[in-house]
Amino acid sequence: MKIIAAVILSLGTAVGSLGIVSAVPASASSSRTYVYASGMGGLWQGPTIRPRKIAFGALYDVDSMAWSKWSSSTAYGRGHYYGFGSYQANVKLYDVKIHHGRRYFSWIKITKRGHKTRYLKYSGGYWHTR
Repeated sequence: MKIIAAVILSLGTAVGSLGIVSAVPASASSSRTYVYASGMGGLWQGPTIRPRKIAFGALYDVDSMAWSKWSSSTAYGRGHYYGFGSYQANVKLYDVKIHHGRRYFSWIKITKRGHKTRYLKYSGGYWHTR
């Protein structure tokens, strides 16, 4: 059993070093809070911590993210919003839910003075505009 665990751990490390997203066992991920960052990657794809980009759909994302805070309950950052306009915006992730043992932020708020505040909810494996 220890040999199998070591092989799985080694394989996960090797795959991770290639930049390929792999599933993390629920026991290892329960203390971290992720955001699903691959809006076009299929249902429940792309769980990431402090991603550079969060994609909601085709030509609809927040890119070049710089995170100022990332905790188990909220995350704050700034990035370039592309969607209904194109501009630098503040981003807040909040409302933690659990899917298959993995904690994730289920809401994102995108704000910029002079622009409409955007809210998106991650539900059912993809982002919904509210």
